[in-house]
Amino acid sequence: MGGRHFLRVCSRCKSSPGESHADTTGILGRVFAARGHPGSFAVLTAGLVAVVGVVAVIAFMDGGGPLDGGGPPLTAAKAAGGEHHAGDHHSGGAAPGPDSGAPPGATVDWLPNEDWVLQHWLPYTERDLWRVLRTGRLELQASLRVGPLARLARRKNMNPRRVLQRLMAPVRREYPSSYRLLYDRARRTFTQRHLMQHMLFHPLHHTKLSKYIVESLGIGWLEIDALRKQGKTFDEIAQLQGIAASTFERGGLNTIRTATQVGIRGGAIPRRQARNYVREVRSVLPKQWSSVSNLHAHPD
Repeated sequence: MGGRHFLRVCSRCKSSPGESHADTTGILGRVFAARGHPGSFAVLTAGLVAVVGVVAVIAFMDGGGPLDGGGPPLTAAKAAGGEHHAGDHHSGGAAPGPDSGAPPGATVDWLPNEDWVLQHWLPYTERDLWRVLRTGRLELQASLRVGPLARLARRKNMNPRRVLQRLMAPVRREYPSSYRLLYDRARRTFTQRHLMQHMLFHPLHHTKLSKYIVESLGIGWLEIDALRKQGKTFDEIAQLQGIAASTFERGGLNTIRTATQVGIRGGAIPRRQARNYVREVRSVLPKQWSSVSNLHAHPD
């Protein structure tokens, strides 16, 4: 499905290396798009109810998302490339259900409506995770398609609790006053499969980025979707609105940087991880702005 919002809701994430997330309109994106349009009250009501239930708002470009018309990177629910990630790919066996922290009736793509999740404030560094868990992105990506990190640790004959303690030791030194809260968040990244899939492999599923797209372009998601379906890139839509592509692109990256700085100041994300995350976004975002198709970014 093309022409999705940039930050779509993380839905049916398939996170396999090189796979594109099927672009689908995210709940938040629908809410934004419904503003000022006939019948919008019903759409807004349904969307807000789902958001309160904690929709992950973020989708970037998964093969039809915000950028190309439905991809992970851009709208909190659409640009993230994931509201409709065309179906989780699993290597055999039953498909995993929603995370254990999801409310009754939640779908497999459910995410908690919390800033640290929706703004990618991972409470430890990904590189420390590789080191402590003796793994890498490819193995993590494959493992998270079928189960949480705790399962991977046990498969390696490692005690998940001890892995967490080692992983969080540097964080305890950096943020002693917020360590307890960060440890609890880290624990959840080990027990919640889709939450961690989102944190590591959906870098553009960011609420602030989704909001930036709508506000900077000055049009709603319905209009953006219509233009995307006509084959327009986000850069081209910006130009139609009288905004230089370079200005539009720079604003998106600055939005992510500012949000990440808020996380650092609040003691929510280690500085090293913040730098790594911004670097990843900087390498992926330009491709999304200028792409007609939604490519869910999974840099390795």
